[in-house]
Amino acid sequence: MVNTPGGTQQNDMMLVFIGWNSATASPATPTGWTLFGSNGISNQAVWIFRRFAGASEPASYTWTFNGSVTAAAWEGAYVGVDTVSNQDIATGSGQNSATHTTGAPTSTVADDLIVVAYALNAVATFSTPTGMTAQGVATAGSGPGASLAVFDAIQGAAGLISAKTTTSSVSAQDANYLFAFKPATAATTLGSGTISIGAPTATTLFSTGAFSTSAVTFAAGDRLELDIVAGTDCNGALSYDGVSQASKLTVATIVPEGVARLLLLAPALPFGARWWKRRRP
Repeated sequence: MVNTPGGTQQNDMMLVFIGWNSATASPATPTGWTLFGSNGISNQAVWIFRRFAGASEPASYTWTFNGSVTAAAWEGAYVGVDTVSNQDIATGSGQNSATHTTGAPTSTVADDLIVVAYALNAVATFSTPTGMTAQGVATAGSGPGASLAVFDAIQGAAGLISAKTTTSSVSAQDANYLFAFKPATAATTLGSGTISIGAPTATTLFSTGAFSTSAVTFAAGDRLELDIVAGTDCNGALSYDGVSQASKLTVATIVPEGVARLLLLAPALPFGARWWKRRRP
């Protein structure tokens, strides 16, 4: 059983990685999921399953093996993945060592999401590959047991994706897999808020306060877009404040008659959302 990450929303790309050591046993694909990739080396295996979230998701999904195994699994949900043509490139590798290195494929589009999983025939800890973020390590059993480590990053320009290397605390056989996923062409809505404004006779500050958004983690290079929809003529000012940094900008504008979209345009906070990564449990 693998738990669905908290805050998963419709059209999020859900990924499940399962690692185990067996040449004869394998898991069945649950209804609604797709076996998206697999790599098996010297009886060590890692399989990857993908699903795009529906309007509501159960608390967990179950994978059933056709034999007895010790398996480690991890699930993540990603915002902003192209739901039609999502995989850019993928490659699998593996070594019987304490050093484990993926292949080095070439991406075809900019801003790919890179996700790497290492399945190890031992209970171990893992170093984080250069330029990546650790998302989780799952372990199961003992003697030798099983471990699964997952890392991700955003690739900048299209081109060579450098090989990703981790060092495990125990030397053992691994099977690893690297995916590059294409970003969606349109921004993803994280939340919204509304406020009703009457007819003030003087300059008046109105605020929606904090509006609800899904739980996400921004990566370096991510962009945030704020939109305002207004009706009749009005003067508006849009400001930004971060929890860990002071406000750096205020944008004032006049909304033309009719419905208009005000895009926050400033070098300090450019618009055009790309990737948002959700927190994993």
